[in-house]
Amino acid sequence: MIVAFSIQFFFVPAGESIRPMGWAMFMFRIAAPAFVLGLPLAVVSLVKEKPKIFGALAGVLSCTPFFFSSAFLHLAAAI
Repeated sequence: MIVAFSIQFFFVPAGESIRPMGWAMFMFRIAAPAFVLGLPLAVVSLVKEKPKIFGALAGVLSCTPFFFSSAFLHLAAAI
């Protein structure tokens, strides 16, 4: 989903100014629920479930939307 919203930045001509306020709102709407819901559920899973790998994976994945969206924006700016 992050790639679908971020792909537009790779087609902007070099030197043109952009104001990605709507994009930032979409990224927040994707990342906030993943963080707010995913992280507590990951902690509960780490405490209660036997294979701890699923809880650890859920914790890592709940934090990744922010980092992926930042990486895509910086990569598009560098290109």
